[in-house]
Amino acid sequence: MIAASNASNTALGVVGGILATIVVFAAYWLPLIVAVKRHHPNRGAIGILTFFLGWTMIGWVVALVWAFTTPVQPVVVVNQQWPTQ
Repeated sequence: MIAASNASNTALGVVGGILATIVVFAAYWLPLIVAVKRHHPNRGAIGILTFFLGWTMIGWVVALVWAFTTPVQPVVVVNQQWPTQ
């Protein structure tokens, strides 16, 4: 009975470790995941920022805020004047 208990505890520990690894991995890449889901035009730069500076937490927060921003679309106004004669 004790051997079975140890085996089940070990299996639960392995499964728990795998799940924890997946959660940490997803949390680390959350800024890039958000940017891709929102079709952010700077998702490549957000991914690079997350990769290189995400571990600092400041870089991670900056990347996450950037991923949630809505890029401003430029407004082009064409002034058409009719020729006057």
